Amino acid sequence: MRKTPFVPGEYYHIYNRTILSVPEFKEKNNCNRLLQAFLLANSTKSGQAFEYLRNNNKPVYEVGFKALLNNALEIARSGEKLVDVLCYAIMPDHYHLLIREVKEKGATEFIRKSNISIANYINKTGGGLFLRVVLNQNTLIQTNISVIFLCISTSTPWILSPEKSGENIN
Repeated sequence: MRKTPFVPGEYYHIYNRTILSVPEFKEKNNCNRLLQAFLLANSTKSGQAFEYLRNNNKPVYEVGFKALLNNALEIARSGEKLVDVLCYAIMPDHYHLLIREVKEKGATEFIRKSNISIANYINKTGGGLFLRVVLNQNTLIQTNISVIFLCISTSTPWILSPEKSGENIN
């Protein structure tokens, strides 16, 4: 549990890595699921969006996954945003987020819902997730420079942004 509360309007670097550094995000499907979790979890109505996906009575092949996801995203978008996600990077065994809290307790809810969603997905396939590290603002600039360097210097870096979702930079 975090001792210092998140504050609306402040910026935070979030870093989560898998247990035992298992490269769960080397798989493109796992990266895409993490991105979907980020999109769905960033709302006061994310619980309804996740529930819609869980309780859909029609087989996915009848409805189509894109249609299901789009409907869930519409549900999420109808709620209030919890955080602004300024940038993110997904590496084989961890991810980084630079966020700004918008709604009080929004960062905690966003991180919790994102991690539960991706952990449930990966744990069904036999994986295991997460250890969490949250850095304070004093190390924010230095750490983000390190994240950029890490992304550029790693052999299989994944930098994900809305423009380049899922593209390997090598």
